[in-house]
Amino acid sequence: MQTPTDGLRWDDVPVLLALAREGSLKRAAAHLRVNISTVSRRLDALEEAVGLHLFDRTPEGTRPTAAAERLLPFAESMEQAAFGMGRILEGFEAEPGATYETADCTVGEVRTVSEGERLRMTWQPAGRDEPTTLQLTLSCPRNDDSKTTLRVHHEKLADADEREAMGAHWRDVLDRIEASLADDG
Repeated sequence: MQTPTDGLRWDDVPVLLALAREGSLKRAAAHLRVNISTVSRRLDALEEAVGLHLFDRTPEGTRPTAAAERLLPFAESMEQAAFGMGRILEGFEAEPGATYETADCTVGEVRTVSEGERLRMTWQPAGRDEPTTLQLTLSCPRNDDSKTTLRVHHEKLADADEREAMGAHWRDVLDRIEASLADDG
């Protein structure tokens, strides 16, 4: 299923958040440690990729549009997920056998890591008797590195009901993102 977020790149998220938080191209550029023209180009590319106008540029700075306001909570969630993954891997070499525990008491063990491509680990939230296997995979079409696909795959789920629940969860996340973008499309 293709969604308006198909053109969204992971590295667009910091630009989106910096513009919203800093309120100007200049301050966003300083925050990101790049020049203003880079932020401006990235914003133009992001708006073109998602097909929406995300920020009004005024003499006072940048102001998020309604579309950007709806997208920001999802971008912040992506940022938090990236921070969480970083915390999982912080303090040890990401190699098979390394263990982790998240703030919400989910525990697991790293199974395989292919830097920039795949992370496979066990995943066991508090209260669950047996761990599942969670795999996150990033991929880019060979002829277009401006698009990235994130795949989430769960194995060893308890039964068809749990598989359906997890599938519904991820479809719901994608649907909410798509709806928030389509509202202003």
